[in-house]
Amino acid sequence: MSFHERVMGAVQRASKDGKSMDPAQAQNVARDAGADAYITGALLKIGPTQLRLDVRAQDTGTGRFYFRTNSKGRMCKAFSAWWTG
Repeated sequence: MSFHERVMGAVQRASKDGKSMDPAQAQNVARDAGADAYITGALLKIGPTQLRLDVRAQDTGTGRFYFRTNSKGRMCKAFSAWWTG
């Protein structure tokens, strides 16, 4: 079984919808996959034309943050069309 298959299987087992999970579940998936670190984040629509991207990198064993950051910006036309469906 490939690394990708192991990770996707762990994601599907850990999450209700097979796509999203809380931070503790993400840490467990990373640990089950044998990763030393993992990245979590969110893409949020914060206004009619504004997005915010939150990104966190953490140690799998301890949960210690390597870094946390966020960035805000305007949606481009292509992204706006994707977001609104």
